[in-house]
Amino acid sequence: MPVYHVRFTCAADYNARRLPYRPAHLAQLTGLRDDGRVVAGGPEPDGGAAHIFYRVADRAALDRLIADNEFQRAGSSRRTRRASSTSSSSRSSGCPPTPAGR
Repeated sequence: MPVYHVRFTCAADYNARRLPYRPAHLAQLTGLRDDGRVVAGGPEPDGGAAHIFYRVADRAALDRLIADNEFQRAGSSRRTRRASSTSSSSRSSGCPPTPAGR
C-alpha cells in the first residue's frame, strides 16, 4: 500500500488556536497509527509546519483523512504539500517509523 507524505503549514497563531483541539488531534493520530494508516509524523523544530506520513490505498482515501484532520478542520493548519506516494515495500527498513503525535 502506498505511503503519502503530507506537509501542513501552521497558522501564525497556531500555538494559541491548537490548544482546544490538541487532545482530539492526538487521539485521532493514535487511532490512525493503531490502524496502520499513520506511520510517522511530527512538527518541524520551529513549529511552522508539521508532517504526517499516511499509508492508505489511494489519494481519495488520503483526501478524506486530510479533510478530517482535527487541526485542518479547526483552521490552525493547512495542507501545503502532498508528496508523491511510495510503495511501502520500497521504503527503507533501516529506521523504524517515529510514532505520530510524539
